[in-house]
Amino acid sequence: MTQDNAFTVSPSQLFEVGVANALAGIGMLISGPPSSSKSAIVNKIHAHLDATLPDGCDIINVHAGTMEPVDVGGLPVVSEDGSTVDKLPIGVLRRILDAKKPTICFFDELGHATHAVQGALFQLFWGHTLENHKVPDCVTFICATNRREDRAGVQGILAPLKDRLVHYEVSPSYSDWRTWAATAGINTQLLAFHEWKRGEAFYEWKATSNLEKHATARGWEMVSNIMATGLTGELRIASFVGCVGAGRAIEFDGFLALADRMPSLDSILDDPDAVEMLEASDAGVMFALSAALCQAIVDGDARFKNAWRWAERMAEASHVEMAAFMVKTISDSDKATGKNHCVGEAFMRLVTKHIADVLHN
Repeated sequence: MTQDNAFTVSPSQLFEVGVANALAGIGMLISGPPSSSKSAIVNKIHAHLDATLPDGCDIINVHAGTMEPVDVGGLPVVSEDGSTVDKLPIGVLRRILDAKKPTICFFDELGHATHAVQGALFQLFWGHTLENHKVPDCVTFICATNRREDRAGVQGILAPLKDRLVHYEVSPSYSDWRTWAATAGINTQLLAFHEWKRGEAFYEWKATSNLEKHATARGWEMVSNIMATGLTGELRIASFVGCVGAGRAIEFDGFLALADRMPSLDSILDDPDAVEMLEASDAGVMFALSAALCQAIVDGDARFKNAWRWAERMAEASHVEMAAFMVKTISDSDKATGKNHCVGEAFMRLVTKHIADVLHN
């Protein structure tokens, strides 16, 4: 539990409860530090419902910090005879009232909204009404916000507004990120680095007003994008620093330099039994090599079954963790692409004799 009495969940758990709540029409408030997958999970919930519900699912994205009370309460309009003033729904409110199919209305950055805007949301979130307007039952409200301690400009959430929503605090999860990254085109050498570091370099967010970066999920995704540009040398390091900070950037660049000590990929893919196995002290090189072999498999190298024979030899030499990394990486990639590289006698021996227990843990 957190100091705000919100139950802390991982991104995968948030997705599970989010789908259940959305189907039941239960509104949610998601809080958490920057780069903890809040918005990404809401979009994933929408994509899942859109693909599985008979009528699909719409989403209305709202940046709460840019809203004015009139956006929620409606535009005052005087009747023709001047005797009454009605509220004319405009913009987001009009779209909410016009919803005809399951719809998620996502108020992002709710903590940046003024108290006047938050106050205008009271009726909308709990009673599904606003003045004389009834919000369709097919609309579910989900809100997300950073926390005050994150120094993200959050001014707080009014207590009655929090009381109208189920509050979950999401915490970054390396395991969840690793599963996502393997199917999202994240560089395999970057994945190998994090496996080598056992996830400890994944997320190090610190709230500071200084212009310094710290490692986050978003930052590492940017590092992967930088690698795709082909930058090298000082420019590459400078770019890495701008993504995840100096310490982790230099450490990762040093990990990439281990490639110079690797055996030739072609020699392994041509004849995996003819290449001398690395020592246990070369763990970093081993992870870098495993990542390079995974990349070769993903890129369509026809000799991929020989890569499994090398992985089998690694497991036989007690480098089980590296072999398991290859199996997990390629298995996840195959699920995303519909391909099947997890075949062959060497692969079956590897899984059944050496790493079945590792994969289940």
